[in-house]
Amino acid sequence: MLEDNQPVKLSEISPEKKSRSKKVRALADESDQLTRPKRKAKKTGFRSRKAVTSSDPEGLDQDQESVLAGKITMIEAQKRHKKRYNVYLDGDFVFGISEDTLVRYALSKGQYLSQEESKNILASERDNRAYQIALNYLSHSLRSKKQVSQRLAKEDYSQATIDKVMGKLEDLSLVNDLYYGQSYTRTAKTINRKGPKVIAMELKEKGLSEDIIDQALLEYSEADQMENAQHLAKKKLPSLLRKNSNLKAREKLQQFLYKKGYNNDLISQVLSQLKESDQLDRDEGAALNKYFKRYWKKYRNLDEKERRFKVKTMLFGRGFKSEAIDAAIRQAEEEGEL
Repeated sequence: MLEDNQPVKLSEISPEKKSRSKKVRALADESDQLTRPKRKAKKTGFRSRKAVTSSDPEGLDQDQESVLAGKITMIEAQKRHKKRYNVYLDGDFVFGISEDTLVRYALSKGQYLSQEESKNILASERDNRAYQIALNYLSHSLRSKKQVSQRLAKEDYSQATIDKVMGKLEDLSLVNDLYYGQSYTRTAKTINRKGPKVIAMELKEKGLSEDIIDQALLEYSEADQMENAQHLAKKKLPSLLRKNSNLKAREKLQQFLYKKGYNNDLISQVLSQLKESDQLDRDEGAALNKYFKRYWKKYRNLDEKERRFKVKTMLFGRGFKSEAIDAAIRQAEEEGEL
């Protein structure tokens, strides 16, 4: 407990050793709610008749504002929350504050607080709480301005408070969309091998402007794009060739690379290189024969004419040419398989 009109010394502030009633303990715990949105408040079952629990001092009603003026009769440390203190005006618990706010406003027992001064203290607490939430959010990963703003909005902070916090974060270079975009691009191209179109779309969803996105994508050279597209194509092609004709495999590979975010010109170059290396010109006979037998067995319950039509339709859908399909059917007939 602090003496009248003496400046605060943090070393002298400690919880009282004497036991208190359950009601006082509950009030001490509850004081930490003052800067939280009402929907987040814990219900302890006890509350001082004068306690202020609103997170926004501007949103207090007349009765709540009336308790903000008075003489500080006690400042006590909270039991469950380090570096937080309960402030009592005229004998009643009114609000809780952080250690930073206690020192900043040099609060002491015997000091008189006007409504305006108490509102300023509450506003400072609100802004500090929002700032701490933002710092904690940023401690896990880089974030864009939009992401941090959305995180604070989720806690029901006003736009004015969010703008104030974002301004402070930007001044300290803790939030920087260009740096975030560049880092995101480097990670996406290296780890996921995403193409620039997909990366640009994702950055836009995270709130980055077109200009910043363009600057961020400078981290992705054409050589890197080509290397990644070639890697993806070579990895994907074998499975496509096992299930499709050369032509169909080429079409599906083109669609695959486009969905990954690569442009058509680069995709055409990759496909041309694969064709030149004969990777798209393999003998289709084995694949055709494999799927012909599979479909012929699958539709064995149909009549002969309908069965042939269905099998040819399925094989044609996989990109095999009509002439090759007819040849496979004739070969099967000659070998007595039909």
